[in-house]
Amino acid sequence: MRVSTRDLPEPYKPCVSRKQARQAAPFKELPPVLHPRMNFPIPPCMHFGLVVPTELLLQVAIKQKGYTIPDIPQSELLPGYPAYNDYVVCCLALDFMIKHFDHDLRLEYGIVYREGELLRIVSICSNWKTSQKADETAKKIADYFGITDHPLWYLDWELWRWRFDV
Repeated sequence: MRVSTRDLPEPYKPCVSRKQARQAAPFKELPPVLHPRMNFPIPPCMHFGLVVPTELLLQVAIKQKGYTIPDIPQSELLPGYPAYNDYVVCCLALDFMIKHFDHDLRLEYGIVYREGELLRIVSICSNWKTSQKADETAKKIADYFGITDHPLWYLDWELWRWRFDV
């Protein structure tokens, strides 16, 4: 069965706006048309990954990497923001996971679109940088964190457009 861009949901079609792309629902299986091919437009970047709550990543950063939460008075914090740097926490947790699961992993901290929201995920691979061990790695991460959701393919928040400059 051949799939063309016409068969994709609206947020994944060429020439959509960022507003439309934000509405992208993740895929369980990546449609073949979203795999890059030679001499064709480059599809948007899709991340294969899991949603791992920042609180779980924070626990790993503290227990496994020795991260300490800065002692900042609540009155000095912006409303809705934690006292810790969530980017640093995620990088420390990813470093631990790479060393704990497989030194050859290329895990990333991905920011993606999901049905109108920006979401942070642990990205195991992408349609631009594939991995033969993606499913195995996803299972290890899910088991380690007690996550029951299956990994999905999410649209990257920065590289969401089709590229025709090939």
